[in-house]
Amino acid sequence: MGMSENAPMSFAHRRALHRALHQLLLGLSLAGVLLLSARMHLGADTWWHLRTGAWIWGHKRLPETDVFSYTRFGTPWSPPGWPVQVFFYLLVRTAGYGALNLWTSLMVLSTYGVVARTMRGGPYLRSLALILAALTGNLYQAARPYMVTTLFTALFLWALETWYRGAAPSKRLFLLVALMVLWGHVHAGFLAGFLVWGCYLLAAGLEAWQRPSTLSRQRVRTLLRLGLGLMLASWLNPQGLALWIYPWKTLRLEGLRWIQEWQAPDFTQPEAWPFLAWWFLMLLVLGTGGPPWRWRHGLLWMVFGLMAFRAVRNIALFSVMAPVVWSAYARPWWSQQRKRLSHFWNVHGQPRRSFWGFLQRRFGDSPPPVRPRLNRVLVALAWGLALLRLYQVSTPAAIEAHLARTFPTAPVTYLKAMHPPGRLFNSYNWGGYLLWALPEYPVFIDGRTDLYGDTYLQLWARVVTAEPGWEQVLDEYRVGIVLLEPHWPLTKVLPYRGWQEVYRDNRSVLFLRSPSSP
Repeated sequence: MGMSENAPMSFAHRRALHRALHQLLLGLSLAGVLLLSARMHLGADTWWHLRTGAWIWGHKRLPETDVFSYTRFGTPWSPPGWPVQVFFYLLVRTAGYGALNLWTSLMVLSTYGVVARTMRGGPYLRSLALILAALTGNLYQAARPYMVTTLFTALFLWALETWYRGAAPSKRLFLLVALMVLWGHVHAGFLAGFLVWGCYLLAAGLEAWQRPSTLSRQRVRTLLRLGLGLMLASWLNPQGLALWIYPWKTLRLEGLRWIQEWQAPDFTQPEAWPFLAWWFLMLLVLGTGGPPWRWRHGLLWMVFGLMAFRAVRNIALFSVMAPVVWSAYARPWWSQQRKRLSHFWNVHGQPRRSFWGFLQRRFGDSPPPVRPRLNRVLVALAWGLALLRLYQVSTPAAIEAHLARTFPTAPVTYLKAMHPPGRLFNSYNWGGYLLWALPEYPVFIDGRTDLYGDTYLQLWARVVTAEPGWEQVLDEYRVGIVLLEPHWPLTKVLPYRGWQEVYRDNRSVLFLRSPSSP
């Protein structure tokens, strides 16, 4: 006997439809994340990590002093990140730059895959939040150890959030201790893990103070024990306690204002609009009077949100946290939007019906079928498109074109062939690339801001802006070659000071000190 139009759909069939829809949208969303990340990830700082990895692999030990510049040669320097740096070098040596580009996209996919498991809400809501998060984090992604920090931040958030809401045992938390041991070796951004932990500890303490209970006190004790384990784990690295000083030393530099990733986001650029959209969406959701605001979510949102307003590089961390917090409060607002959309499902003036009623009208007396094979085909097509795009941007031809557009490949070829005398004064943005592509010429400066400090950042700024004293700096360091972007004032002054321009294009200009100049 057939099912009438008004007969309720069985619970098992509803559940099967919901599961199929969730798997379909999740597969499509993750394919969308991969498609968004399918771009060129070889940035300015990629290269000094590669050069460091090559040095470590060749010498079979970690560097203790700087060996890549002439301004800071011999200065104590031993940054974190050596496992990733060696991995980068071996990956490029084995499979080329395209493999490094692929690795970065896979790290992005892994990060937002963890975020998808942490979020709450229905399939449509979670898919929307996941895509917006990927668009937000797309502002700051590059082939560098920082990508491990974004992934590990997502793992910390997943473990703590699922435990806090009772969906995971407390034993899972202490896996984070082992993760912190690795994090301390990989990147100085391990402090992000302590920020996530601190937000949950402070929230647990506030809740225990407001509403004392056995559960709240137990949460505080568990988080304190976890914090002690994380602290001890963070000391198990080649630098020991000095690793805690490393990030603070960098953050105190005044010269960071010259570096784009440490500047505040520019909201006149479309790339920053997804970050701003999260704040409007949160205000919109909170205005609907949904669930009560929880301490842990408020702390996470404000801490990582303020960090993102301060520096562009922190937007990637905010994009990990934002969908988890927003999805916890967006369900009432999302339900209202679905009710409004249901007006479009009226058929011949019939009264408004539920979504399941719409499906029954669409498929007649029979319930809508569950078609897992069709869903798998759609997901496979989406993933195929994303992988094809990722392959296109990672081919040797695409890599070569990117390097020619972004870095001074032609001047490097000239210097390798002619090898003129004198030291090289270089652009800050190209320092890392020159370490890798032109190792026979030590650099004046590169992306290792912790090594150079304000003193050398200011010296570099004085020279490129042609401020008084720039000639003394070049003379003191016996500079015979200048390689900069054409927009710097120094490039307008050098021809009048006896320097010879030997190469110029729309990206770079190369000067040599003439024999007649001092």
